[in-house]
Amino acid sequence: MAKTLQQPLEASILGTSIYQRLLYMLNHPSESLTNEDWDALDVMVDGQLPMFRSTLYNCFPNLRGSDYQICMLVRLHFRPSEIATLIHRSLPYVTVNRRRMLTKFFREHGNGAEFDRRIREIKGKK
Repeated sequence: MAKTLQQPLEASILGTSIYQRLLYMLNHPSESLTNEDWDALDVMVDGQLPMFRSTLYNCFPNLRGSDYQICMLVRLHFRPSEIATLIHRSLPYVTVNRRRMLTKFFREHGNGAEFDRRIREIKGKK
């Protein structure tokens, strides 16, 4: 399952070991991401998209860790069904949370796809 990311910066993400681990996990849904995997994802996102975390937390200081995980996975272009698999939640859970965050963060009403678009617009670098 190959991902096609649009920006050259993001192409560098494809080869990272944690991104490859996420793809592996999609094919092995009975396994769970470990705390070390989430830490590695944090480090990779901070390194590849250094403004992503600060942009989110500056705009949304009460962002929960589980919501940030969804935001990271959305930013990395994972589909809602893939996110549900990676975080071991139902697709409706992911769908409802994306709509909730769209309203809470961006003060807009819409669907999860609109939330995804807004999250993916957050630039990684200055």
